[in-house]
Amino acid sequence: MRGLLWLVAPVALAALMAGCSSDKARPRTGPSPSASPSSSSKASESAAEKAIARVKAAKVAAFVDQAKPIDRGGVRPGFSLDEVQYTSPHDAAASFGNCGKTYKRVCTTVIATTHDNWVHATGLYIPDTLADLVDYMPLGRGAVAIKAVDQERGKSYPPFVLYPNGKWKPLRIVEPRASDAGSDLIDIYYNGDFSDELGLDAGPQDGTWAADVDAGEAFALPGSPGGFLWEHVPGRGGAVLSVSGNQNKNGESVWQFAESTDNARTWRQTDVRLPRGGKPLDRYGYTGDYRDAVGPGHLQAIAMADAPQDLPLYLRQLWRTDDEKTFRRVPLPGSSWLSVAWRSRRTGRYSSPRRRVPASCARAASATRAGSGGYHTARPR
Repeated sequence: MRGLLWLVAPVALAALMAGCSSDKARPRTGPSPSASPSSSSKASESAAEKAIARVKAAKVAAFVDQAKPIDRGGVRPGFSLDEVQYTSPHDAAASFGNCGKTYKRVCTTVIATTHDNWVHATGLYIPDTLADLVDYMPLGRGAVAIKAVDQERGKSYPPFVLYPNGKWKPLRIVEPRASDAGSDLIDIYYNGDFSDELGLDAGPQDGTWAADVDAGEAFALPGSPGGFLWEHVPGRGGAVLSVSGNQNKNGESVWQFAESTDNARTWRQTDVRLPRGGKPLDRYGYTGDYRDAVGPGHLQAIAMADAPQDLPLYLRQLWRTDDEKTFRRVPLPGSSWLSVAWRSRRTGRYSSPRRRVPASCARAASATRAGSGGYHTARPR
């Protein structure tokens, strides 16, 4: 989910690549002990449900036992940073990748998580001989959910939660309920690959989700909107925004978002008029690229670009609203064909196979956003 970018992120991630501080190697750990049951889990489980839970836990244990944990040296040299997602000033999860240079090369994915902004980190090395499709989603409080699949052998491992202390627990999808003080919002809309693998609905009409991190549970919030989550945006008074984006309403193009000031219990939905201005916005969702940003007060912006194959993106249109009633087109300097170097946390959410972002690009992205004072991540549509 999107929020305030903490200026120490680039330095902290560099420290992770160079080696996280610790007084000894991080041991391989077992499953996390069960937390106190949440309000939705107090009902007794049937014998069948308990048996299924034991089977899932055994499969996760076998998977974790074959993966290698990150030690005190941090992520080994040769791995490139694919992506990092922050959920607070100190809690984050990141993915790294490395494919060997030999003929029979083995590609390895690393999923790492931290609770103290990469002073310490825990994570797993996952070779493609174990799982060749690995997706993750940060849950908050230093925990990360992981879903791995061995496509070649047709083997799918149950999703599980990896905690910053190295413990783990199978992830449970439970019945929808309202959020409470122990809930953390999770952006299943942004983390679409992870949501797809779990069979979760992640569309504008499918609602917002939250997690009970200690219990290892994820659940939908009844009556909530579905969209990209924005949290900790400066000048928004702590409100949470869910941006569904371009929608067609009564034949008119509108930009739809919802806002909550009570921990996602109630929402105020707003439709901002978006003049088509030549090409429909949908045009950029399929053959081009459009990205949005949320700022303080009532400020939002949309950038629309063409995406020629093997060429930089070319900015076509820039739209802005400062009253959240109507978007107005911003004149571009010089030619409308303005080449821009887009930087984003994730560039391949809807592409297959997914594109990899070199570590240098990821660091540049972090530095760019840090300099602007806000964690307004641009993401492709």
